[in-house]
Amino acid sequence: MGVLHSNLEPSHGGPVRAGAGPVGATAAPAESSRRKERGSARSRQASWAAPSPGYSSRAMDRRSRLRRLAGVGTRFLIVGGISTLIEVGAFNLFVYAFGWDLVVGKIAASLVALVNAYIGNREWAFRGRDRRGRVAEIVLFLAVNLVCTGLGAGIVWLGADVVEGMTGHAPGPAMVNLINLGSIAVIVLVRFVLYHYIVFRHTPKPAPATADISRDA
Repeated sequence: MGVLHSNLEPSHGGPVRAGAGPVGATAAPAESSRRKERGSARSRQASWAAPSPGYSSRAMDRRSRLRRLAGVGTRFLIVGGISTLIEVGAFNLFVYAFGWDLVVGKIAASLVALVNAYIGNREWAFRGRDRRGRVAEIVLFLAVNLVCTGLGAGIVWLGADVVEGMTGHAPGPAMVNLINLGSIAVIVLVRFVLYHYIVFRHTPKPAPATADISRDA
């Protein structure tokens, strides 16, 4: 009886449940799934934050075009500044050294400055642009400068007329010079646009055609 009684006593570890296994066996798959979810979330965030290749290419092309345009504009302004100095120097030389008439000296000085402006813009400021016939290009260059000269004179006349209408008397030298500076700023912008799109135009090169290569099966 003693032996039978000892066999019926429960063990000190308590009753054993059916199907109970170690804790790590169920915790490991749950931890692995959580890691996978965190990894996929990070990859989605990275894909959202990173720009697409097409967007990056377009942004780089835009920045490259702006840099080229800024370079052309800077060279254009330098050539214009040098041409202005040449015109002022030639005007004073023709009028005060050679004794020429004011109008004749102004026209001659403008022609000298135009020669420098054409060479500087053609060979430096817009040196990478397409080259049409030399005669046609010079004609366009002179026509653009003729239009700009007339436009500048019209702006000065209109500005002086407006000031006289507002004040009741003709504008003084200071106001005339302010009007003239405003006309110069407008003319510089107009001249650059006309040079850029008409005189020294840039024709985009067509993309190279890709030939389809067929292979025999």
